[in-house]
Amino acid sequence: MTVNRGANLDRFKLRDILLRGTQAWNQWRIENKKVLIDLRGVDLSGANLSGANLHGAVLNSAQLVETHLHGVDFRAAILNGADLSRAVLKGADLSQAILTRANFSEADLSGANLSEADVVRAILTGADLSRANLSGADFRTAILAKADLTEATLTKARFKGAKLVGIRGINGATLP
Repeated sequence: MTVNRGANLDRFKLRDILLRGTQAWNQWRIENKKVLIDLRGVDLSGANLSGANLHGAVLNSAQLVETHLHGVDFRAAILNGADLSRAVLKGADLSQAILTRANFSEADLSGANLSEADVVRAILTGADLSRANLSGADFRTAILAKADLTEATLTKARFKGAKLVGIRGINGATLP
């Protein structure tokens, strides 16, 4: 399916293209570089989107519960209020993404790149952030209760006002 450059597609048509499979989606993205990827409020729960190119996509309030997002390119994506609870985001690139009020409860973010991400007021209760790059990420007032930060890179990450009860993997280290 080819779309005129600069055209905007209905978000449900975009969802349908995405659900055809990652290979088809990524090829479509190459052919339609100027199409705004607006997936606000769509339900992609339980889908396997591993390896998808969602760079710069708008996914505000999207439902991504238990979705497989291994290695997804979310660079500079906007996921305000998205529900990613129990999602698998191993190795996903969320650098510079806007994740305000997103729900990552019990999500697997191991090895993910959240450098410079805005994670303000997000819920990461029980999330696996082991080996994740959190450099420069802003976790102000986020809830990270029982999260696993084993071997996570925390350089210049901000945690002012964050709830850090029961954090695993920091072995008494002081969070920046």
